[in-house]
Amino acid sequence: MQPVAPRWMRLPEQREATREWVLSSLVGSRLINRNARAVVLRALGVPVGPRATIAAGVTWQSRRVSIGHHVFVNADCFFDGPGAITIGDETVIGMRTVLVTSTHDLAGPDRRASLPRSEPVTIGRGCWIGAAAVVLPGVTIGDGCVIAAGAVVTRDCLPDGLYAGVPARRIRDLSTAEPDPAPRVSSRWSTQRRRAERRRAERRGSAPWVAGQQREPVIHRTAA
Repeated sequence: MQPVAPRWMRLPEQREATREWVLSSLVGSRLINRNARAVVLRALGVPVGPRATIAAGVTWQSRRVSIGHHVFVNADCFFDGPGAITIGDETVIGMRTVLVTSTHDLAGPDRRASLPRSEPVTIGRGCWIGAAAVVLPGVTIGDGCVIAAGAVVTRDCLPDGLYAGVPARRIRDLSTAEPDPAPRVSSRWSTQRRRAERRRAERRGSAPWVAGQQREPVIHRTAA
């Protein structure tokens, strides 16, 4: 026999409220493993691509967030709720980044913030958003952009550019060529093995060396 949920959870508005509470409170908890967090988000209806990693402390105002493949979202980010937020594949979001989708129309001097409205935020593929950056409503960040830490993005960013400042402006173009592969880094095991071989060679007295350079032989003199 299938368990029956309480009546209050079967009501659409209560079910939605429960889902929003889990999204805003439980998902951001540090008690949840960052790999399991993506599974929970998918169960709540948030599109999260494979190999995406979501750190703890992220505030989710709604489920209108789409996260692509191999995205990394660092700790304590804030995703505003009214408008849609789209994060492209291979993008990295720095800690305490704020993506804002809600704003107000400008009104008279008695109350400048008039009726609320929302606009989407879109971040392209392969972007790097620095720590504590702020992206305002209606902004589209093109593929391959880098947003400097602390920048406030108020306008669209063309692809493959470095943007910094308040408000953010394009500092320079970024190369679109693939970088050379990083040099191979020796593993800890291979380093320990080379050190052991070096010690054995020194004990045998066969051409002792340090860091690839041969040492002068030690000559022991006796008194005449």
